[in-house]
Amino acid sequence: MSDDELPAGRFRRTVPGEIVTAAIMMVLALPLTVVGLLQAAPEPLSPGQFTWLISLLVLLHVTGFFCSGRPIAAFVGGSALMLLLAFTIVPGVGSAALLPSSVAYLLLLWRLASSPNRRHSLGALTTG
Repeated sequence: MSDDELPAGRFRRTVPGEIVTAAIMMVLALPLTVVGLLQAAPEPLSPGQFTWLISLLVLLHVTGFFCSGRPIAAFVGGSALMLLLAFTIVPGVGSAALLPSSVAYLLLLWRLASSPNRRHSLGALTTG
């Protein structure tokens, strides 16, 4: 049914592609990350370390849902989270920024780098 065939006053709702991509990334990458954290470490992570890492990674995925409405705020928040992940060491893995869920940052980088505003694009490419 096309938009012309819809009854008066009814509009087709669409979901931005960034939100769909963020949801797919979360569904695919977050379980891989949890399994990787549970299996990769030579010794089990403490509950505090595990909670810290999962919290950072979930927040990184959540910022992906904001990149369609507020791309600059999402990018700044995602960059701060990636910085924290880069300085967080996971035994057996190295930096937490190397975990599969870190791919969510690429969505934020892509969204701002593809902006028509050249300053935003250059800033994203320089920072990211």
